[in-house]
Amino acid sequence: PLRDASFFWHERIDDVAAVSWDLTILETSIGSDYAAKISDVILPPKESPHGGAVQVNHLELSELKSLVQDALIESAEGVSPIIQKMWNEIIVKILTLKCSAPLSAVKGVAATYRMTNRPPPTQASPYVSTILRPLKEFNSNFL
Repeated sequence: PLRDASFFWHERIDDVAAVSWDLTILETSIGSDYAAKISDVILPPKESPHGGAVQVNHLELSELKSLVQDALIESAEGVSPIIQKMWNEIIVKILTLKCSAPLSAVKGVAATYRMTNRPPPTQASPYVSTILRPLKEFNSNFL
């Protein structure tokens, strides 16, 4: 059966980097921005809609805010291992494969000079400049 490449985002470095970046933003938002906003929402209004003052137990309110913040921060920490795996495994693997592809030509260099009795090269082979091209492109696009 044929595979539809659009469903294999983990094979394209651009997609992996984009998802990783989105997860980084989500982790930051949950751990800080959302925690602060939800904590603010927990604060009751100063007056009730019926005109009377609301009784607030500040100790309970403080404990509730703390629990909500802890829960959000803990959930945000669960995103970090996914981000690390994307960078340390998926992106590194893709870049390694792309950068090492031109190295297959290295085997033929020595054989070419041995078989033809030509003098050793005085400059790098043309493929050498392409070895780090994927890394440079990734760096300019995402870092």
